[in-house]
Amino acid sequence: MRLVVSLLFFCLALVVAGFVYTVLTNPAKTYSFFANLGNPESLEKRALTPFAPPKSAYKISFPTASKPDELSELMQYTRQSPLPCPQYFVADKEVAYYATSYPTPMDTVTPMSNGRKNYAVVASSVVNGNIPTVGENSAIIYDPTTVQNFLESKCEGILSKCHATATLKAPVSVGGGRYPGRIIEGQFTDTGNAFRMKFYLDQQNKRIYAVAVVGDKKRVFSAQANKFLNSMEIWS
Repeated sequence: MRLVVSLLFFCLALVVAGFVYTVLTNPAKTYSFFANLGNPESLEKRALTPFAPPKSAYKISFPTASKPDELSELMQYTRQSPLPCPQYFVADKEVAYYATSYPTPMDTVTPMSNGRKNYAVVASSVVNGNIPTVGENSAIIYDPTTVQNFLESKCEGILSKCHATATLKAPVSVGGGRYPGRIIEGQFTDTGNAFRMKFYLDQQNKRIYAVAVVGDKKRVFSAQANKFLNSMEIWS
């Protein structure tokens, strides 16, 4: 009996070791395996449903009628995403939709020298380096150049970490310019999956809000993907 139990544990250990080896050495195979375990029904025709994660300051519309699943740190090797965990996601066999928010240090971003001004005064309002005063509803205005440099460095960090090449990087913003950010489109070098993502910086709370679509190129650039990427709302 002990011999049988020992053999069973040995076989189980081999299976676990084989899985870990595959995850570490062949991410394309791993992601494909878990994608095939996903929703067999395409999300393409599903209406987008607004979802506000608990204790968060954003809302995003996922193509699902139920609450999105949560992707934790332990699960990050089973789904390919340019975003850090934890994340909310929905997926079928061809495409996955992700959203998350996370704190970010802003050591390289400097405040404007004339102090605290209303957050509604964005970079486009700066004239000859001067920001007009707009009352008591104030927040720190950061130097627009250092903000843009910070966002660009975030782009490069994301691409390097997830082994991806970009075909597009461009400035974006939400909230009337209150939350500046970037859109990145490209391809993962290890799997060939296409991806599109948008991320935005909450300068006052030092937090990033991000959305991404990953998978088959046709689906990643679909009308539904466009609506999802454009549906994020942020407040603070």
